[in-house]
Amino acid sequence: MAYIKDIRFDSVDRKDGLICDRCGAYIRNIYTVTYSDGLVARYGIECFKKLFDAGKLTDFGRKLMMKALKRLKEAYETREKWLSVNSLEEAEKKNLDVYPFKNYEAWKGHTFEEYKDFWVNEERGFTASDIKRAKEDLARFKNVNFDLVAFNKE
Repeated sequence: MAYIKDIRFDSVDRKDGLICDRCGAYIRNIYTVTYSDGLVARYGIECFKKLFDAGKLTDFGRKLMMKALKRLKEAYETREKWLSVNSLEEAEKKNLDVYPFKNYEAWKGHTFEEYKDFWVNEERGFTASDIKRAKEDLARFKNVNFDLVAFNKE
């Protein structure tokens, strides 16, 4: 049995993908799971969903955990989008939230770089707080046993 200590989601370019630690498929949407015993495994979405079947979660618990994982994934994706833009025009093209920067008095006199930092700063940025909240929600499941032997035999 193992307990999940941390989960990270990354979506990478085609050339930066890797192999799922469970099934060997090439993956670009990567769930990196750190277990309490120090093991770190990287799964694609299908294998990650099967991980739930190896856990002792109720249906309600599974729904709560999936909701937190979805929030975590969205926060990482938003952060990556913000990291990839260098101008207001690029941010608008990627449908990022630039409304406050363009329309709120609080942002007058600030640069686009400062606004971008508001989104991506790892310590105090908006996406950092979303990631932190999602991880706090996931921490509620740290005592769930996962039968990794059964999970890896499927």
